[in-house]
Amino acid sequence: MNILYDYNAFIQNYGGVSRYFCEIIKELSPEVHTEISVLFSDNVHLHDLKKERMKHLLTSLNFKGKRIVENRINKQFSIYKLNRSKYDIFHHTYFSPYFLKSLKAPLVITVHDMILERYAQHFKEYNAERENKKQLIYKSDRIIAVSEHTRKDILELYPVNPDKISVIYHGWSAPAPVVKDGEFGRYLLFVGNRSNSYKNFSLFAEAVTPILMRDQSLKLICTGSPFTPDEERFLGRLGIQDQAKAMLVSDTLLYSLYRDALVFVYPSLYEGFGIPILEAFSNNCPVCLSAASCFPEIASDAALYFDPESKESIAQAVEKVIYDPNLSEMLRKRGSERLKLFSWKRAAAQTLEVYKSIL
Repeated sequence: MNILYDYNAFIQNYGGVSRYFCEIIKELSPEVHTEISVLFSDNVHLHDLKKERMKHLLTSLNFKGKRIVENRINKQFSIYKLNRSKYDIFHHTYFSPYFLKSLKAPLVITVHDMILERYAQHFKEYNAERENKKQLIYKSDRIIAVSEHTRKDILELYPVNPDKISVIYHGWSAPAPVVKDGEFGRYLLFVGNRSNSYKNFSLFAEAVTPILMRDQSLKLICTGSPFTPDEERFLGRLGIQDQAKAMLVSDTLLYSLYRDALVFVYPSLYEGFGIPILEAFSNNCPVCLSAASCFPEIASDAALYFDPESKESIAQAVEKVIYDPNLSEMLRKRGSERLKLFSWKRAAAQTLEVYKSIL
């Protein structure tokens, strides 16, 4: 069986989507021949995969505007491969219909979430991408959805044949070695983007402010970009600017932060899957989640839930976990057990079954 993947997910240096494809390709059985139609890429996950599966990946060009030139070359290389290569299935890695005229085999796509559709008012600049995604959802032969919640959203927004959608959960990777100097005291942990409103960071910060004010030794640690001036002014108005810290982190430091946190809080209103949940579970970190979206499906009884639109509900859940050691320990144990249901090997085996079902 020959599977062709294209370059789209590997334009960026990092990214959950590119990591997903690399993990799946890595775990597919050896008799499956896989090829990614990309010549130039700085993607770290792809370069990790190069030793095993990539023979033609080149060092990136180095001049002003190199990204535009690289992507044009990658696109033409993909079209060339689609026209000339012998492949049984084309698994498109993002949502760009450039390949449709050259397609000569069944099409598989993976839908990671429906955020652009559910929060269209916040992503008006992505109207073209949204239309491309819609087109490919209808034209694909099979769709992989990363959660049952995502599958239901697809069917509600774009009523395709339900039989062509398979739910395959993400896996998780073993934690990197933990750094020894990542000590930040007692803290709550927030992971990821804060700028999009559906991430619900502002309400979360307001909700935990009374806890931080009463417990001055407690901190709020956020991963991702440093606080913007607007965020610093916002935290200053709340009176918690001296207890809040935001920083870019490596995987090694991220896992250390999970390990030492009193609780990982995920107040988002919507996610397609929620990889940070598995990251927290794998690092023995208690988890507090929104009772929304796919979260109960992924975490089940291994998290304490709150109403993400209620500051009181958020605060009560966080307080319960950080001040009740028995509850905290129970969540750790349940998280460890829940984690056993998720693996990249299982995800790859289920993906292979989707490929076989087409052929």
